[in-house]
Amino acid sequence: MIDFPIANEVERGCGERIPGGCYLLCGLSNRGLPFPHFFIDPPQPIPPGLDLRNKTTLLERVDAEGNKVTNALGEPIWDAYIWVGEEHYQFWPYFVEEARRHGVSRRIPETMDTSRLTKASRMVFAHRRVILPTWRDLTLPAECEKNSICSTICLCGQGIKAHDLAWFGEFGKHLMEQQKQGPCVSKLWELLPIDDATPMSLPDFDDPDNSRVLYIRTLTEATAFSFCPTGEEIPNEAYQPGFAMWTPITGVALIKRADGSVNEKGLAHLEEGVERHGEAALPWYEADK
Repeated sequence: MIDFPIANEVERGCGERIPGGCYLLCGLSNRGLPFPHFFIDPPQPIPPGLDLRNKTTLLERVDAEGNKVTNALGEPIWDAYIWVGEEHYQFWPYFVEEARRHGVSRRIPETMDTSRLTKASRMVFAHRRVILPTWRDLTLPAECEKNSICSTICLCGQGIKAHDLAWFGEFGKHLMEQQKQGPCVSKLWELLPIDDATPMSLPDFDDPDNSRVLYIRTLTEATAFSFCPTGEEIPNEAYQPGFAMWTPITGVALIKRADGSVNEKGLAHLEEGVERHGEAALPWYEADK
């Protein structure tokens, strides 16, 4: 019996899971935190020299001063840093909306030493289109989702008065610049293109505050979401890569091959993790797909 949260076994933007594959999971739970709690807001740049493209990297966790973070036994905590590719998720919100509904399931190389990972480990996600150096020239987002939903303080500094532009305008540009400390990650939803999205409401010309149209974007048969674009156009080259979200690792899925076997190297790493960490080791299960 599976006694830990697992991700939904659905088709994703990156396709279906591959027989013989090993997948890190963040499952959903009705006892979990609100999803925006895990947003990195504002998104953070990728350190120079760290190449994540098309490869997951394990790194020891460090604090803001660069000191290594350890568990109660004094052991280092390792996290998995993962690049979310544009070929599957053209825009960052596409990945978030999928994960919000179905959890996270990310394939890792069979050679990755998952014995280092424990229940304290995290996945940390990067994408090429998350940081906008020109954010000061954009309108404020309608809301900062992290600040609106979570009890934690969002460091983007844009959670006051739900980004009421009129309220900010009363106090002039100086106060607005003080509050706009960084590019709020919620703004990325308002910058999505409408192209093949389906409009769901008409603009209200009598109420300028309700003049934007709600659209529905369908990503796969399992994932669709709504967004309300501002019409601001951002050239592709204006975006910069960065980290925009982290999640816990709730377990690992080993996908069965046609003969019922699973990846031997991946399984060996997980069994080694139990020997090293005991109950703190990552749990796993064998899945048909």
